[in-house]
Amino acid sequence: MVDQDANEVAEDIERESTPVTVSSVIRVLKPSLSKAELRVAEALLSNYPVSGITTASALAQQAGVSDPTVTRLVSRLGFSNFSDMRDSLIKELELRLSPPKYSNPLTLDRTPKEYAVTAAKELSNQIQRSMGANSEEDISLAVELLGDRRKDVYITGGRASRTVAMQASWTLQVIRPKVRFLEDSEGARINALLDIGKNSVVVLLDYRRYQREAIDFARSVQESGASLIVMTDPFLSPASAHAKVVLTTEIEGLPPFNTMVPTLALLELLTSLVARQVFSFDDSRLNRYVELSRGMLLGRSGSAQTDQ
Repeated sequence: MVDQDANEVAEDIERESTPVTVSSVIRVLKPSLSKAELRVAEALLSNYPVSGITTASALAQQAGVSDPTVTRLVSRLGFSNFSDMRDSLIKELELRLSPPKYSNPLTLDRTPKEYAVTAAKELSNQIQRSMGANSEEDISLAVELLGDRRKDVYITGGRASRTVAMQASWTLQVIRPKVRFLEDSEGARINALLDIGKNSVVVLLDYRRYQREAIDFARSVQESGASLIVMTDPFLSPASAHAKVVLTTEIEGLPPFNTMVPTLALLELLTSLVARQVFSFDDSRLNRYVELSRGMLLGRSGSAQTDQ
């Protein structure tokens, strides 16, 4: 990388476990791009990373700009030429498709307790890097969409992410009405598409290895006119091409598994910001929830109840 702006971005989002991706640099630099450069960036992200594994002229034609515009964006991204960027995208594609790797966490004579301290530090670092990789513009737009109580909200995840998606839906239900969790099944999503439309917001969690059905669902959501928020890893699910907002989190977890810890942290940040937006003018829903919860936990008379 040779461009100063790109170097600064790379330093900000540098990570040990996941390499800096072209898409992550694009998303951070996006507010400073010219209109023509933005068209090239959007073309790159439209079928990422495959869209960039081509020639500069072909990408320029796809974006409807001149070849020099592509060259300028490539330089802004920190590459000396288009070929270097294409090679980087090819490596990303290989990493995206590579199988999980396993290393023994107790090598180098580490005890389980010592490993726990190291693991906690790495997970904390991943949360910080994930938060820093998402622009203020994208987070603000996601909060604005989720906080609009006139809209229906649907939240769904995949095999590993469905649990955090469900938790996020439960939390949002306390903050605002018309929030629905969708199971990660084709039938549930097809039924939901009967109601999803221009007055809907859909949050889709899709992480490596990406699910084809989730990508098809994202396309249908976009065609319905709904606002789609995709949460994914730095290599970007193909579903991102259909999203109004894309938010990324790291997923390299403790061997040999991926982790949802940074994703959960980002979802909690979003729900906290939505709560601040909603409760600033109406906290009656929260107060009602507290009243109902007190009754369930302590009994209607206020005395603790025990299971019989």
